[in-house]
Amino acid sequence: MQIERLIKLIFYLVRHKRVTAKELAEYLGVSTRTIYRDITTVSLAGIPILSKKGFGGGLSLMDGFTLDESFLTSDEKMYVYQGLQILDAANYPETEHVLNKIGALFNQPPTEEWLEIDFSYWGSEETEK
Repeated sequence: MQIERLIKLIFYLVRHKRVTAKELAEYLGVSTRTIYRDITTVSLAGIPILSKKGFGGGLSLMDGFTLDESFLTSDEKMYVYQGLQILDAANYPETEHVLNKIGALFNQPPTEEWLEIDFSYWGSEETEK
């Protein structure tokens, strides 16, 4: 679907500083001509994509461009936040800091509501949990 391809194209450009049309075409499984049409469509939608010719050239987003958090649906925000909560509960390093930032960005208050699942055998010692 074209809309999915356009979204993938935008996110690819966000993740990579500068890419060639050929690289994007290979990533998305389309021709370079389709990439140029997609770039036109995305540019008309207000996403500032720059094109530089020659050696070291390629396609990139304008410096300072970021995607607004409203780009995600409320369910997608919840999934991201819950995923970070799971990592935090598993004591994954540095997730509390990221969880606080994402919570502030998504306007999610920190919550202590958490489901704990104990996979140890019934009646086992506390150290086995």
